[in-house]
Amino acid sequence: MGKENKKEVKLGYFYFFLFVTFITAGIIHKRVYNGPEFMMLWHLPAAVFLVLAGKNLTKHNRSRYYQSKGQ
Repeated sequence: MGKENKKEVKLGYFYFFLFVTFITAGIIHKRVYNGPEFMMLWHLPAAVFLVLAGKNLTKHNRSRYYQSKGQ
């Protein structure tokens, strides 16, 4: 695993951390502050960060798959 892949994995973990943070903030905002109408304000960005995390964390496996498929 090269430097570039390690950077991508760290960025993926950071995106996953942001996903968990936004989901937790949305739940807290809904339950504690009684604001269910603002739940999508938190959960929509969380969904974006989940997609970005998945993309970065699986980059190595996807590139290895495409290299083996091309041979």
